[in-house]
Amino acid sequence: MVVDKINEAGGILGEREISLDEYDENTEEVAQLYRRLATQDDYDIIIGFVSSANALTVGPIAEELQQPTIIWDTGTTELFDDAVTDPQYLFRTCASSSTDAVGAALVLENALTDIETVAGVNQDYAYGRNNWNLFSQAVEAFDIDVDIVEARFPPFGNEDFSSTVSALNDSNPDFIFSSLWGGDLVNFMTQANDRGLFDDTLPCFSGGTHIFRDAPDQVPDGLLFGARGPHVPYGGFGWNSLHDNFVSSFESRYGESPYAHGAFHAWQGIYAYVNAIENAFNASGVYPDNDALVKSLEGLGFDTPSGFLNIPEGSHNAIEPSFWGLSDSSGENLALTDSIWIAKEQVNPPVEQTTEEWLGNI
Repeated sequence: MVVDKINEAGGILGEREISLDEYDENTEEVAQLYRRLATQDDYDIIIGFVSSANALTVGPIAEELQQPTIIWDTGTTELFDDAVTDPQYLFRTCASSSTDAVGAALVLENALTDIETVAGVNQDYAYGRNNWNLFSQAVEAFDIDVDIVEARFPPFGNEDFSSTVSALNDSNPDFIFSSLWGGDLVNFMTQANDRGLFDDTLPCFSGGTHIFRDAPDQVPDGLLFGARGPHVPYGGFGWNSLHDNFVSSFESRYGESPYAHGAFHAWQGIYAYVNAIENAFNASGVYPDNDALVKSLEGLGFDTPSGFLNIPEGSHNAIEPSFWGLSDSSGENLALTDSIWIAKEQVNPPVEQTTEEWLGNI
């Protein structure tokens, strides 16, 4: 949708249309596919990767092959903390998982002061483990007075959450932190509702707003949701005209609203590339080569449907604020109410520190 809109206006700089090829993200073949795209095909940019494991695989290869690459959705902090510590060609145009996990800990500290016991439910792969580790470290770093009573790591693509729900009911936590998403979240929510898990427990889903569309009848009022940053279509959060236009265009084309943060992240990834090209051209008068493109991506800032997005100087990772709200079905659409904003500087590490170093020094 975004590429079509750019091309209908004449393309980048009004004269170069984008040619977009799409490939499935297959974990077993991601390295081979990436190498082929980077070496045998003449792509100016590769934009991709939902899976944390896949991003961790291709990141070092992007540097090896000097292929400009934008990670548009993967959240794991390990990408730039461990896998690629001196990036030149690799960028991420969404915030890392620290925005979600550290943000949840700050909500717990400042807005939920009556919480005494905490549990976790996170998928057993890089993204889920990374989120729980960050949340646990943040709880300790901020010296939040709670006891962690349970931590569950169901496998990715799980259908049966009965043992997880039973363990949580037995430990009876006041609060559950969860980065579950996709079908895993739908299955967990459905089975948790059937067994009354949320009767006396507040769940916190750090990136689960897609369930408002996927299974709206399974979302009770008053559950805590984040959206991987301020990426929500409803609830009175029309950040700017770009937001209104994006949501209405998405609804017109696909017949539904962009509840999932991924739609917003895709917009950011594509327009980061477009803005970098245009900025480089405006500065030099020459259409940029690969080296000029990556230089233009460094320190990039631009308006998006979710507000102003920037990649700080000296970093290759965008930062975003943390945004939370409670599920509310009183309006025409499921939405978030009683919103909580946490500034991007509070949930993202300084450029010169890894996430773990930052949390260890708070």
